[in-house]
Amino acid sequence: MSELPFGLIVVGAIVVVCVLAYNKWQERQYRRQAERDFSSGHRDVLLDAAGAPKQDSRTGVPDAPPRERIEPTLQPDSMGSLPPSAGAAMLSEALDYIVDVQAVDELAGGALIDAAQGPLAGFGKPVKLEGYEETDGRWEPLRHQGRYSRMRAGLQMVDRRGAVSADDLALFAAAVHEAAAAVGALAIPGESREALGLAGELDRFCGDVDIRIAVHVVAADGRPLPGTKIRALAEAAGLALERDGKFRRRDDEGRAIFDLGNREAASFALDTMRSLATSGVTLELDVPRAPGGVRAFEQFRDFARKAAQALEGRIVDDNSAEIDPAAFEKILAQVAAVQRVMEARGISAGGPLALRLFS
Repeated sequence: MSELPFGLIVVGAIVVVCVLAYNKWQERQYRRQAERDFSSGHRDVLLDAAGAPKQDSRTGVPDAPPRERIEPTLQPDSMGSLPPSAGAAMLSEALDYIVDVQAVDELAGGALIDAAQGPLAGFGKPVKLEGYEETDGRWEPLRHQGRYSRMRAGLQMVDRRGAVSADDLALFAAAVHEAAAAVGALAIPGESREALGLAGELDRFCGDVDIRIAVHVVAADGRPLPGTKIRALAEAAGLALERDGKFRRRDDEGRAIFDLGNREAASFALDTMRSLATSGVTLELDVPRAPGGVRAFEQFRDFARKAAQALEGRIVDDNSAEIDPAAFEKILAQVAAVQRVMEARGISAGGPLALRLFS
């Protein structure tokens, strides 16, 4: 074999090896990114009810439960909505990476909204636009008809899927710059390194207090629970059946306190409750999102007891072990600890910041 064909074979083999190596590296990168984006799981407080919360020796406040992540439930996607709906929680330096937008003359809010639709679409965290209302001296959700010389765009830095990355912040700042330039305004981004540190700290806090409590009511004698009784019980206690197939107790402001769902796969529906028979029902309390903290848990616990009595059943955990009053008291202590940690951070359970952070 001459030197030229042999050399071509060697070069070809090297190219093949390089391509395979690159593909393998790219596969690992995608896998790592997917693990970061989609890793989840949540802590079962009931399994840990036997352990009392430890105290922080510096503050005397009981430590929050160990960090675990809750997989968000599917719901209408509001991420990147421009502008936010009326009454939505405003931007906060404690939660959002904010880029100021300044114009020499007043601009119609609709101009920035339209210019931002393309550049700010597709971010994995909620985006909000606000304008400064000079007359009232306050920030407000950017209105199409409003006129502003000071505006700002914010990217929520943390939610239940985790924290933003440095690339996220850089891309967001560039996108706001593009939108601002399109309307003749100047974008002034916040300090990204400081924001990234805050995001990491906030994400750890979120994981520390992010717990969901679930208990089940099953028939004591193993007989199915009738749907008519379940519906009557729920409605008498002020729960309403909602579109996701769960009965839900809400406060006067419309905030969810706790849910009552079917322990089996089928969702509840008004037209099938009369014929329904199920092995059990599940009560859930999303601790950081429930308004009132301890009070919300007490309502949850009291309803569970009433449900067990009305349905002639017993209260059990995911492993079908019965939950006694002592276990409820230990869970209550954990909920109280979480509430204190949240309040110390300036984030009230069920409040506007909590509802955004634990979304």
